[in-house]
Amino acid sequence: LEALERRYRVQPNSFAPRRIGDLLSRVDVVPESLVLAQAAKESGWGTSRFAREGNNLFGIWCFTEGCGITPKARAAHLAHEVQRFDAVLDGVRYYLRMINTHKAYQSLRDIRADARRANTTLAGDLLAVGLEHYSERGLAYVREIQSIIRYNRLNRFTDLRHSA
Repeated sequence: LEALERRYRVQPNSFAPRRIGDLLSRVDVVPESLVLAQAAKESGWGTSRFAREGNNLFGIWCFTEGCGITPKARAAHLAHEVQRFDAVLDGVRYYLRMINTHKAYQSLRDIRADARRANTTLAGDLLAVGLEHYSERGLAYVREIQSIIRYNRLNRFTDLRHSA
């Protein structure tokens, strides 16, 4: 339990039910539809330089020199790189853990927890509302992700898994 708490950045608490509840809110799934839509958007449907050369489908940044690929159009006042991963799976795992732990996505986790309490399907277009801080475009980004999910009927992948 302690190892999972460290991995998912949950503050230790001596009250076991609270510890487990806090951990479950961070270890829960991210709907396939949301993952697919963001990967498509951030990687240009798998064609971006960062996807091809760095196995990074999600445009994840890093801030240590040499940690990734320097964007060609990076503004002079910025110092980030786009994280390089050894394999696509490593990038996907990093993305999932980031969504489940970073404070910027707390609202996504809250929406997901509410859906769990209501015993409803975890719809990617609903959880996308919690991604307002993923892009500097804010709500416009959220709407674009929702549009990708709806236009491509990506919720069918989430629905398929839950109907089995």
